[in-house]
Amino acid sequence: MKIQFVQNLHKLRMMGKHTTTNHIDEKLTIACLADKHQISVTNLKKYFKEIYGLSIYAYLKEKRIQKAAELLRETNHEIGKIAGMVGYDNASKFSNSFKSIMGINPSEYKKSV
Repeated sequence: MKIQFVQNLHKLRMMGKHTTTNHIDEKLTIACLADKHQISVTNLKKYFKEIYGLSIYAYLKEKRIQKAAELLRETNHEIGKIAGMVGYDNASKFSNSFKSIMGINPSEYKKSV
């Protein structure tokens, strides 16, 4: 049992890094992630939150917004393009998510940097 727990923790740490590095723009489901990493959905949710302190979706949202902030600072791309680059199909939903994490909307953020 303890070996299984340690293996699951290792998988989840690797999954968090891999997903936010290589799949930030993709629509991901918990079931798909669980299947890909050979862990049950229940354990995935439980252990992920224990490791990262956030649900999977909250973690991905935070990482996507961090990447978007980086792109806003370092590129001249339009906000709608950046939204798509970090996995948002809808610029309005992206703006709302950005503001909920950063406390400022993306256009204001871009002007301030």
